[in-house]
Formats: sequence, C-alpha cells, structure tokens
Amino acid sequence: MKILNSVAIIQGALRSITAAARCMAHVALGFRADMRANIALIFALALIPIIGAIGAALDYSRWADARSTVQAMVDATAMQAVGRSRDRAALDAAEEALLVRLQEVSHAPVIRDLQVMRENPVEETQTLVAVSVNGGVPTTFMRFFGFAELPLRAEARTRGELRSFEISLVLDVTGSMRFRSRLEALQDAAHGLIDTILPEGEASGQRVLLNVVPYVTAVNIGRDRGDWLAPLDEAPHNHPPGTSRYANRYIWSASEVAAADCQGTGVTWDAALGVCYLGNRSEWARPGPCPGVRINGTCHVADGWMGCVEERGRDPHALTDAPPAIAPFTPYYWPSWQGVGNPDAEAMHNSYLPVAIDESVTTTASSNMGRGPNLGCPQNVITDWTNDRRLLGDAIDSLMPWGRSGTMTPTGLAWAWRTLSPRWAGMWGDAPAPRDYDPQNVEKIAIFMTDGINQFFSLNAPTGDSDYGALGFISENDGVDQSNDQDFLDARMLQLCTGMKNEGIEIFTIGFDLQRFEEGIQARQMLDDCATTPEHFFDADVSSVGRAFDQIARDIRSRRERITH
Repeated sequence: MKILNSVAIIQGALRSITAAARCMAHVALGFRADMRANIALIFALALIPIIGAIGAALDYSRWADARSTVQAMVDATAMQAVGRSRDRAALDAAEEALLVRLQEVSHAPVIRDLQVMRENPVEETQTLVAVSVNGGVPTTFMRFFGFAELPLRAEARTRGELRSFEISLVLDVTGSMRFRSRLEALQDAAHGLIDTILPEGEASGQRVLLNVVPYVTAVNIGRDRGDWLAPLDEAPHNHPPGTSRYANRYIWSASEVAAADCQGTGVTWDAALGVCYLGNRSEWARPGPCPGVRINGTCHVADGWMGCVEERGRDPHALTDAPPAIAPFTPYYWPSWQGVGNPDAEAMHNSYLPVAIDESVTTTASSNMGRGPNLGCPQNVITDWTNDRRLLGDAIDSLMPWGRSGTMTPTGLAWAWRTLSPRWAGMWGDAPAPRDYDPQNVEKIAIFMTDGINQFFSLNAPTGDSDYGALGFISENDGVDQSNDQDFLDARMLQLCTGMKNEGIEIFTIGFDLQRFEEGIQARQMLDDCATTPEHFFDADVSSVGRAFDQIARDIRSRRERITH
C-alpha cells in the first residue's frame, strides 16, 4: 500500500512538472522575442534532471515491488521442495509452478534463468535445496537514459533439519466417539496430520516416526506382548484386587456353570473335561496353586486374554515409565458380578456364564450390551513405531468406538510415555525408537486427544459402584467415590504430565467437544495444565478438530526446515 501511495504521489508530481514545463515553454517563446530568452532556456534545461530523478524513483519503486514479490515466491518454493528433493521430477514440477506464478507478478519482470535443485548427494540424510531466479524489471523513464531494465535476482536455500522426531498419537476411542460423527472427524484430522508430517514420496529415513495409542479406561498392548505380564501364579504388584482374585483365568468347570450355559462369543465347551473356556486351552505343569481349573490332578488354563492390562494402581511405579522388567503387568479381567454362574446376577452388571458371553466387535463397538471378562478392552492395539504411511493410515482407519467403562485419560497418557521412554527401547518394533532423551537431536512429542471427562463410569453398575476398568472398580480404590473421582483421575493425569515434561517430552492436548459436559470446564483446565504451554492446548469440536491437528502438524513440520538466503 505504501508503494502504491508513493507511486500516486510521484505520478501527480510528474503531471504538475509537465504542466509547468509547458507553461515555461510558452513563457520562453515570449522571452525569445525579448532579449532575455536565454534565461527561459536555462530554466527548461534545469527541469530535465528533476524529471529524470522522479522517473528513476518510479522505476525503482516498481523494481522493489517486483523483487519483494519474487523473493517471497522463491522462499515458498524452497520450503515446499525440500521435502521431495530426492525426486527430480518433483523439482522440475516445482520449477514449472514457480515460472507460472512469476508470470503473474506486477510490472512484468523478464525471467531469463530459473533453477530448483538439490545441492547435496541424495544418499545423504541432510537435505539442501537451492532456488534461484535471474532476470530484470523493464523501466519506463530510465530507458531514456540508457537503462532498459533493472536487474532482478532472488535466491533461497533450504536445509532440512537432521533432528529426529518421535510422535505419539494418543486417541480416545470410548463409546461416545460413535456419536455426532466424532470418530469420522478424528480420523480425517489424524490422516491430515500424517500427510503433513510424512508427505507422500518424501524419504526421511527413520528420523520421523509415529505410533498410535488408542485408549478407553484400559489400553490394549496386544496378545503378542504377553511376556510383559506377571506369571499366572504370581501375585500382582499392589494392583487393585479385581484381577488379582482371578489371575489369568478364562476357564470354568461344570461345577461352576452348567454345560448348557457355556455359550457365547469365542466360548468352547469340552465335554470330556467338563469345562468351558475362552481362547485356547492348555495344561499348566508348574508346581504350586493352579491358576485355572484342576481336574483329576491336572491344572488346565486358557489364553482368552484379549491384550489389555491393568494399570499399576498402588505400585510405586504407577505413574512412571518403569518397564515390565521392573514392574510386570496384570492381565485385564472383568470379573462376573456375584460370581460365575450365579442365576441372580444382573446381566447389565457384566455377569456372564450363565448369561452368554458377547465380546464381539459388532456388539461392543455399537452398544453397551457386551458381556465377558474382556469387556471394556478396546479392539485397537498400540502400534509399533513406524514411518510407513500405509500402516499408520490403516491404524487410523481401523479405529472404532468401544462401549462400557467410561474415560480414564491417565491410562492413555501413561502408555504414550511408555512408548516414548528410552527405558522401553527395543520393545516397540524394529525402528530405532524410543531413542535416548536428547533435546538437541530428538524431539519426543505426545499429541493427546479426549472427548470425555475422567470418571469411573457407573451407568450400568450396581448402586454405589462402577464399571470395571484398568484401576478396577471404584469401590476398590480407597477414598474414591462418585463425588471425587474426576479430581482423583485428573490428579493422576497431571502427575504423569509433569513427569513427561520433566524429561523434555512435548505435550499437545485436544479437548474434543467437551462443552457438552457440566464438568467440561474442569476437564479443559486439566488439559490446559497438562499441555507444554497454553498454546499447546486446543479446545475443539467436530467442525474444528481438523484445524487443531493441522496447526499441530504444521508446527512440527516447520521445525524440520530452516530457510537461509
């Protein structure tokens, strides 16, 4: 705007001077008849350098305007090209796109040379991209003085940072995500984040790795990680007593439940032994108490465990990143209310056998009507560290809402820490993550999202108690009831946040549609306090959650690139 105003002023001045010159010419004609005509000639000649100076200023203003615009375009091209610098076709396309944009620049600059090129060998992990433009801006007034154009040169060099990034997506998949298209909006937002951080065709080696941590009140670590569990015949380490009463027991004898009632999803009846069980049955040969069912002196156990674990409720390592070698986990097991086979037990309290077990995806992902020892254990498993866009995309696409148990954000964040902590090195796939804490070279980031408030869910539970979760029933947690459970769980969450931030882990938090809760103000404040800075917290809804993920992704992406001229 300033340039345009100055141009208008200069043009006005030129018009005034031109009018004055015409006037002086008429005066000079009169002077010619007079003996003083030489004075008019001297005055007219004096106007020439004045007009030339003003014309030069106008040409310079046009040149400066064009150069500023061209430099901005060159900078933007350099930033965009660095991610695909190993692809010569992509660099050629960047050149063509830049040339098209340059042809739209005001004052019609002439472009004689344009290059977008990678400066270092493609086998190097560091990326150096140079963009240069050479040409000129045609002049209007200065051409009368022998200057047909002013030279135009713009260049930029972009360096891709060598820093490594470990980014954990911690995503709420509780049953409420099935409403108001929340899950679909979350999936779209997560796909957009991956596209920005890991653009298709970019080769960044394994410097940029992501994983996905789905959670409800429990987290599914995967059945292939059973070696992280305490042995079946070993007492758990200070966990709530829920699962410790049952260990890993997914087998029942006919004395506990009639054979006719041994039914449901994944349940098998063995008439020869008189047992029903989930998963695969095997014999337990170790000495000591039988963790399953003993028949004719032989202990039989089953592996119906779906992959979820309890949290370390009362363990000294409950809110740390301690690996299983220090504090092994107890398998998640939701006990049947009032005992297996009790005909008076209410089905909605998750009493099963004689009520048929239903741990099917169809039932649990679409309703709160599931039953069985794995109820509340989400189908989606924590992913290993990867930079494979397809694997990450599949993990996002497979997310599904999971009924019962409510929301416990500390469970999700605790497992994000465990994936990011170097104490778990080598335990999350073949990728070189989690690396050592090294803020100068490694950025560890948790992107945490929830659509609920912390609670022990009680809608389908007996009076005064709750659904089962990774911390057992609410009645098994001393001093906690429905009046203070949000405070209790928020405090656990903030302790985890502090521990992670003290290690240099960056935390982004997203409150998704929390305005619908009366307790939403407290939930949003907790997420704000958990985030690394207030700017790391996003209060979003279905219409804006995509923008929140996009802003986070662009922030992370920008750190990988630095532009120098």
